[in-house]
Amino acid sequence: MDREIRLGMQWSGELTTALATCRVFVPLYSPRYFDSENCGKEWYAFSKRVLDQRARQPNIQTAIVPALWVPVAEDSLPDVAKAIQFDHHSLGDKYGQVGFSGIIKVNRFSDDYILAVQNLARRIVEVADKTRIDPGWHTDFDTSESAFGNSAVHATPEKRLQLTVVTIDNSNLPDGRSEQYYGKTPLQWRPYFPAAPMPIVDYARELARYLGCRPRVISLVDHLRDVARGVNAPGLFLIDVWAATSQGSCDDLRRLDELDQEWTSVLHPWNREDDQTLTANGLRESLEACLGRKLSSIPRPLREQAVAIETIEDFGDVMAPMIMAMRRRFLRRSDSRPPEANTIERPRLRARSDDDDEGER
Repeated sequence: MDREIRLGMQWSGELTTALATCRVFVPLYSPRYFDSENCGKEWYAFSKRVLDQRARQPNIQTAIVPALWVPVAEDSLPDVAKAIQFDHHSLGDKYGQVGFSGIIKVNRFSDDYILAVQNLARRIVEVADKTRIDPGWHTDFDTSESAFGNSAVHATPEKRLQLTVVTIDNSNLPDGRSEQYYGKTPLQWRPYFPAAPMPIVDYARELARYLGCRPRVISLVDHLRDVARGVNAPGLFLIDVWAATSQGSCDDLRRLDELDQEWTSVLHPWNREDDQTLTANGLRESLEACLGRKLSSIPRPLREQAVAIETIEDFGDVMAPMIMAMRRRFLRRSDSRPPEANTIERPRLRARSDDDDEGER
């Protein structure tokens, strides 16, 4: 239980160990809870750990059991909390009305308090028995993101995020490329198979939602069409290096490379267990020839990670800060180009003329 952390303090070793190993996460709802960036980081750290395991074991369910300290209006909940379906009245009617804060110190509600505690404990045990969450990596407080949208970037009404998939499908495989990484459509691309059979698009979409984004998945052709229509949004390109072996795809990538869109960047999954990709000649060089400018515009602190993402966990670790970096760039671009105001002609005083007199007659 986190009871000691204060504003500005880093997580203790005990807390990071708990986040990496606990089997159930129990947030204690209140308005102040959702105003806390630290609490949002704890929620995100646990949620990403569950998502990492779901990418490897598709049947794993979330293991978040919320408890009420003070009831919070539905409209005040962040998106990640709204997504959790939980009937608080199932723990007791009075508890569902006022939460633990309303029944814990009032003698006449002692039976309601005991009932709520017992039912909550029973629910936690049920979830722990049904869902086995494997231990994960210890989360770094400085680099963790909040799931509640407490930062200035989250506060903006701009929630759009474009995830552009640049890959191939089973009908367009280059010679010698295994079909096990692909499907009937590009959306079924799973670069970390067999360790992580979840399509990378599904993982990216869910992780983006954890950060308060509203992701839209499109193809590179769709993106270029949007640009031609003047439609812009912060975004990431999920690029399969094998796509650069196709002349048509490489031409589209070169068109992308020529665009002045600093608010979009590149993520290049690179499976360390994919021997075909590791031993193929010229793949990286082909990609760099098509996307030289785009690759060089990746934020410097993330540049090495973004082009050598060896595991699904690594992908999530670099994707989160990359999303926030692109949203910041998009905000700067928007702030620097305010809409043009309508020009109002300045009124002028002048002497009365004979024409004015004629008009009044």
